[in-house]
Amino acid sequence: MVSYQYDVVVVGAGPSGSMTARYAAMGGCRTLLIEKRQEIGSPVRCGEGLARHFVEDTKLPFDRKWVGREVKGAKIFSPNGTELTIEEAHAGNEVGIVLERDAFDKAVAKEAAKEGADIWLKTTATAVIKDDGWVRGIRAKRLEEEMNIEAKCVVAADGYESQVGRWAGFKTLLKAGDITGTLQYRLTNISEGHDFPDYCWIASRIASTSKATWTAGSNRIRGWLTHSRSTWSPEAFRPRRQSRSPWATAWRWSATPQG
Repeated sequence: MVSYQYDVVVVGAGPSGSMTARYAAMGGCRTLLIEKRQEIGSPVRCGEGLARHFVEDTKLPFDRKWVGREVKGAKIFSPNGTELTIEEAHAGNEVGIVLERDAFDKAVAKEAAKEGADIWLKTTATAVIKDDGWVRGIRAKRLEEEMNIEAKCVVAADGYESQVGRWAGFKTLLKAGDITGTLQYRLTNISEGHDFPDYCWIASRIASTSKATWTAGSNRIRGWLTHSRSTWSPEAFRPRRQSRSPWATAWRWSATPQG
């Protein structure tokens, strides 16, 4: 079996993994970032809201290619139609930005590569290598090639229930009650005729176990119908058009939780 040697190997090329690889390479470490999918940023993940100071803190070059919209404020609607407006001044004059996550994820990985990190796509971690109880690297499969990747430091950036973390001996599994199931919608050609033409976030507490959240940029909107119970199905959510506001006719949904 072929072997490779690195100072740092990072498993998972999401924003956290790519940023870790970037800083490791900047610090002079021979760094490898692996991603099991064939394309970074696809499929698109949730989590488009980002504080603007994050970009400055991480010294990530600002590029409007991965900015959907700069946030000016938010409106929150209660189920009875009560409306709460939060403007930028209420949030310390910085609300944030809405990301184009596919472009953003690629941009962070590109910065890691610029600093000298190697990036391998279609590469899946299959186990960790241990020696006398210490993690000394990972086993991986790239296309049809199996390999050992020895490293002084292994970073498990493969998600909140990290498989690599479990192999290393960490308890990464969550209880079912700690996980929220979400059904995601993506809508386009939404008119911008509201008070915050660049951004809108509507959160309605629809039932004791469900809520709906939207983030918007340009003329498109991404919505999540969230069910906080441990078991759910898409049939648990039954969209119904609302008419309390100009936005609601296109964007607001009601949900009926399962059981």
